[in-house]
Amino acid sequence: MGIKDFTKLFKATYKTSLKTLGGKNTGIHTIAVDAMTLIYSSSLGIGEVNKLSHNGKPTAFMQVLWYVIINMIKAKLTPIFVFDNPMANKLKHAELSERKSKREKARDKMNELNEEIKNMEDIKVDTDEDEGTKQKISEKKAKVKKLEKQTFVVEQWMINEVKFMLDCFGLPWFDAPPGIEAECYAAAMTHEFADAVLSTDADTLLFGAKKLIKRNPFKTNEYAVYDLAELLADNDITRQELVKIGVVLGCDFFKDKQSTFPRIGVKTVIKKVKSGSLDEPFENNTKVKLAYEHFMKKCVFDFDLKLFQKKGLGLKKLVEHMTGNWGFNKTRLLNSLKSI
Repeated sequence: MGIKDFTKLFKATYKTSLKTLGGKNTGIHTIAVDAMTLIYSSSLGIGEVNKLSHNGKPTAFMQVLWYVIINMIKAKLTPIFVFDNPMANKLKHAELSERKSKREKARDKMNELNEEIKNMEDIKVDTDEDEGTKQKISEKKAKVKKLEKQTFVVEQWMINEVKFMLDCFGLPWFDAPPGIEAECYAAAMTHEFADAVLSTDADTLLFGAKKLIKRNPFKTNEYAVYDLAELLADNDITRQELVKIGVVLGCDFFKDKQSTFPRIGVKTVIKKVKSGSLDEPFENNTKVKLAYEHFMKKCVFDFDLKLFQKKGLGLKKLVEHMTGNWGFNKTRLLNSLKSI
């Protein structure tokens, strides 16, 4: 989920393309990539989950990742992908449980609608009097498409495909340690050798990332850059206050927002946090304190990057894999590789 309404409250420092992002004046050369959010947004940003699929499995994320990687290389950017560890942080269990419940409800509703559609389509609707029925079928199908997004989940085979793609390109990737989010680990990288984090979640800024790059899944090659230092200065807040704002608005690690911080939204949250009127829950509410401390806890990146700078498996092998196993167009893939 990330931080609720973050983009409504805070404006991006600037918007750009990958080509411009890799320019000399941006100070961005190495990017820590939050792999899971990129896979997720790449799968849903095309409008329909199964718009691009092969043998019943969605493949849009492969196409998007392919071109994102190529565009990064063209822009002379070095991506380092970070994947979530299967052992989630305990503070996130409530969020994950809620997501699972929502998916199950959406799946039940989708099955119900599909059954209704089937029953309606079994009736002949080839007369003018049946135009109303045709319209109802169309409306139900539109609802099913929306529900497909709500039931979508990134599966292990998808993660494996992305890791294989990275291995073929010779790009480094890491699994975050148990109990540590990829966003936190990626944020730690910006204090070692990365210049920014590419993610759809603003959590990375609360974890202390120097810069956040948010990809717009609905606009080709548009990225919004948030500079932490400038964001804090522009809003006259500290990082500690930014973390409090994130917890109050709603985050993955604290689920009792409505009862603890009722009727507080983007219009008043900065003022209330700066005034100290919301300090009491951060001092006495255990769940609020744990969420705050989780964001503020220093995450140390302790891998030697040199160990992961291996020779790629080869792009020829990757092209053969994507065309032979997933039905991609070989000519298009090869043509796109000519630019690098």
